[in-house]
Amino acid sequence: MQRVLTHLVLLFCLIASGCVFGQFQTYKKWSQLPDYESYGHQSQWDYTDWSPPIIRADDWLCENGLAINKIRWWGSNMADREGTIEGFNIKIFTDSTSGPAEPDVLLYDEFFEISDVTQTLSGTDVFGDKVFEYEVDLHSRLFEQERDDIYWLSIVAVTPNAAPPTWGWQEALTENLNNSVVGTLLASSDPQLPSVNTDSWAPEQHDLSFELEVVPEPGTMVLLLSGLSGLVYFVRRRK
Repeated sequence: MQRVLTHLVLLFCLIASGCVFGQFQTYKKWSQLPDYESYGHQSQWDYTDWSPPIIRADDWLCENGLAINKIRWWGSNMADREGTIEGFNIKIFTDSTSGPAEPDVLLYDEFFEISDVTQTLSGTDVFGDKVFEYEVDLHSRLFEQERDDIYWLSIVAVTPNAAPPTWGWQEALTENLNNSVVGTLLASSDPQLPSVNTDSWAPEQHDLSFELEVVPEPGTMVLLLSGLSGLVYFVRRRK
């Protein structure tokens, strides 16, 4: 009997660790996968000559209120032009509560060096351009969100001396919530964090590809550890 219970405890530990750590690594909150039969749309900032000043954004619905700790997106070198990407400016906005669906108040504005971004070749688009999957771990720069709120994500490649345009954000395979929007950027005191011309947003006819991962609820680990403690106590009582 004791051997059986010991095996049960070990099995529970393996299942619990797999659930907790597997969930922490792969808990996707929102997913809009890329459409390889389409192409990338320019979302790029060149602070050396303020051109091209194009920003794009797409929205998501917060379903559980958990903090975002990882962002993944897809993009391509337009016409396979090998421009120098210095990094990516990630912005997150609230949703406009009046007028058309578009970004409103800026809540998050961070620049991530290209060395902090994982880049993996994932396929080719309709024009034969290479499509890459990009991923960044927010680490100490988590984005806290409120349940049932809509937010807008913007990904802008910072590419100094980029002429002509070199980077595009890949279209998504499916459409969710509102379509993406396009706007223009303005120079700011920080060359890697351009401002947005808030009067420039215009709707588009597609969505953009990205995925969000969140930090699991602490209660998940607490429940599993509580169950393990109960099994250990039971085994001790049976001795």
